[in-house]
Amino acid sequence: MREHVLGRSSERGRAPGGVDRACHSFYSRFINYPTDIIKVDAAVEAGLGIALLIGFGAGDFPHPVGRGLVVVVGALLLALAIFLWQVGVGLPALAAGNLVTATLAVLWLAFSSGFSEAGAALVAAAAAALAVLGTEQICAPRL
Repeated sequence: MREHVLGRSSERGRAPGGVDRACHSFYSRFINYPTDIIKVDAAVEAGLGIALLIGFGAGDFPHPVGRGLVVVVGALLLALAIFLWQVGVGLPALAAGNLVTATLAVLWLAFSSGFSEAGAALVAAAAAALAVLGTEQICAPRL
């Protein structure tokens, strides 16, 4: 009777319905499949690329970042978005890339001066988005 109420000891870390609490989050209710997570990642990359191409310039980032580098990075992000949308990539590799990039962005913000308010906000938002995506990609079920 006790096992019917409390569950077996191996099941106690899980919520009813088999949800793993360690990897479950609010976002996982809306992003259920690895292909959806890759599409969301592609959309984030595209949004960052478009933002860099349209709204940001050399004055928004520390020296030696110039307008040319901002345009190149924006174009590369758009190319990455198209690649992810059409081809996809393995979730472990994508998660690692997102988490490493988020960490580097935070370090860049912490140790560099010369960001405009808009540039710092963009880098911080990108780091936060990549950290959330990377975490979700690690926790996503494998098909």
